[in-house]
Amino acid sequence: MARKGGKDRGLVEKPKGSGHWYVRLCAAGREKMYRCDSKSQAKALYGRLKADIREETYFPEKFAVKHDITLAAWIRRCLEGSTNRGP
Repeated sequence: MARKGGKDRGLVEKPKGSGHWYVRLCAAGREKMYRCDSKSQAKALYGRLKADIREETYFPEKFAVKHDITLAAWIRRCLEGSTNRGP
């Protein structure tokens, strides 16, 4: 694991001394936290998730580009169920 300032990167204990460890991860512009029971479990999870991010299997649906609908079609679909259609 990469260490910064003597601390394990991506691992957070909340609250201090409680024994509850969290893995803090940023991927595809989003931050996600996972709760673990021990620090060793958190280290293993962090390593596995970072490997998934490198292999682009962490958010496979997020990496795919989807352009199924146009703006005009989206507006028409929203207005179909709307009763308040005034200007």
